[in-house]
Amino acid sequence: MSRELPASVNFEVVNPRGIAIPPKLTPLVPRIPDLNGKTVYVINVTRKVQTEEVLEAIATLLRERFPAANVVHVLRKLNYHLDEPELWKEVAEKADAAILGPGD
Repeated sequence: MSRELPASVNFEVVNPRGIAIPPKLTPLVPRIPDLNGKTVYVINVTRKVQTEEVLEAIATLLRERFPAANVVHVLRKLNYHLDEPELWKEVAEKADAAILGPGD
């Protein structure tokens, strides 16, 4: 069985790297000059081994250094890949600053 080949074949060549769309840049929020009188959330996001001890130490140091600050130490209820909209709503409404850890 012989098959007849087309007279011409056209190929479209594309760049394997794709087209990089520039990300939308959002500027950082200005730093708070003093945490006294502010509410700071310290949130354990991933529940990794010994992160609770490290974040508790950070919360303790913040309380010592800024005695008039309200430091709220939170251990997320769910695994890091599951959303907790109630927690993020609380943080958005009440926190002046937040520390999330670990950040790997």
